Amino acid sequence: MVYTRQQLGYCSNVHPGEALPDVLKNIETVVAAVKKQRGLPEMAMGLWLSAKAAAELRQSESSFEHWKQVLRTTGIQLTSMNGFPAGDFHQRRVKELAYKPDWCEAARLKYSEDLAWVLAHSLPDATRHGTISTLPLGYAQNWTESDTKAAAEQLVKLALFLATLEHLTGKHIQFCIEMEPACVLERTEQLVTFFNGPLADACSANGHPTTLIRRYLGCCYDICHQAVMHEDVTASLEAIHRAGIAIGKVQVSSALIANKPNTEAGRAALADFAEPRYLHQVATQIKTECGKQTQRIDDLADLLEGKQQLDAEKPWRIHFHVPLQWQPEAVNGFTPLLDTTSGTISQLCEFLANHPEVSPHIEVETYTWQVLPTSERPNNDRALVEGICSELAWLESLFAEHQLLEESNQTEEAS
Repeated sequence: MVYTRQQLGYCSNVHPGEALPDVLKNIETVVAAVKKQRGLPEMAMGLWLSAKAAAELRQSESSFEHWKQVLRTTGIQLTSMNGFPAGDFHQRRVKELAYKPDWCEAARLKYSEDLAWVLAHSLPDATRHGTISTLPLGYAQNWTESDTKAAAEQLVKLALFLATLEHLTGKHIQFCIEMEPACVLERTEQLVTFFNGPLADACSANGHPTTLIRRYLGCCYDICHQAVMHEDVTASLEAIHRAGIAIGKVQVSSALIANKPNTEAGRAALADFAEPRYLHQVATQIKTECGKQTQRIDDLADLLEGKQQLDAEKPWRIHFHVPLQWQPEAVNGFTPLLDTTSGTISQLCEFLANHPEVSPHIEVETYTWQVLPTSERPNNDRALVEGICSELAWLESLFAEHQLLEESNQTEEAS
């Protein structure tokens, strides 16, 4: 598939706002400003809604009509949503709360159904397909096999709801499981095994064909997450595609690399990234008798404080979404202390070029702008808009280089 500039958007989970009025304000101000600065009359967007905001939109006709009016007047085309965090994603401490409620809990199913209803009734008239990302079952700590079974049963219930929703609205909404380090599904083989095992079993046990889950459930591929897990992006995407799992959505993101974590200077360079709001999982590869093995711990802060240990002879990859265009340079020919995994994004482009039948929604997902080190952090909305536009311009250039971006015939919005 070849994309237009307006189809390359970003995820609004970068903007604080759990309540619906705050979400609407974000759309009318910051999101609209990004669209305008890019010179686009319309722009696709991956919006994040909390459980509270999604429920209000579904329950209140007046709120939903105002919502649709805001989308129309701002020229925001809602084609995808982020259904991963259900609560306040910008509270002082998020950490493992980002995974609550998990897929064992009824509240997760209710939240997901509300999001699906909102998206189905918000898609542009000519658009029949929308995607929503969701968490990879839950946080791995203390997770059990019975939890996996319960999660699979709930996901089948969601698929049934989505089938009914499509019958009523003509809109095909697909929930896409997003692998993440420290979660139940953090590696590609785990995702494939879940689809072929527990998910298929739950479908069959309830008398439904497995085509149900293949149509309404898929994968949201976050490049940063799989780069942290030292997965080869091309091989990973190929395996998912080969398994018949729809790659409905791709979150284009870049992870942080610490090149010299065994040095005092290397640790010091990481200190500003060990912020208290989000989990920043860290992974490295070590040599074993059987080859290479990935070691991972749950949070950078715990690692730097000595609460957790990780081999420091090889570079560390850190789950910290850094801006796509941010690339430290070597000083005097020496390897920089910090680097990024932005180079792996080219592998996505190569995969898409080789598989034109795969057409995921594409969105930049750098939600960490407000917790970057002070020297890198935007200090107002204007600076944030400029940063987001720079990321999107970077992505456009990469897509154009791989012949995945068509020249727009649309009239650019007046400045």
